[in-house]
Amino acid sequence: MSDIFDVFRNRIINADTEEVEDLIRQFKSSRANGEISEKEEADLEDIANRKLETGDEDTSN
Repeated sequence: MSDIFDVFRNRIINADTEEVEDLIRQFKSSRANGEISEKEEADLEDIANRKLETGDEDTSN
């Protein structure tokens, strides 16, 4: 995975609900710009959705 993926992943894990929603928009924009792969986008979306479902629980596993 790329460094950009790792940054987004860590930011999602440490974010509150509003921040997660903003991060989703940001990583979708990064995908559109070719900065992250399609798989990375899907993985980030999965992490973000789990974070939104569980609140502040650590979703890194």
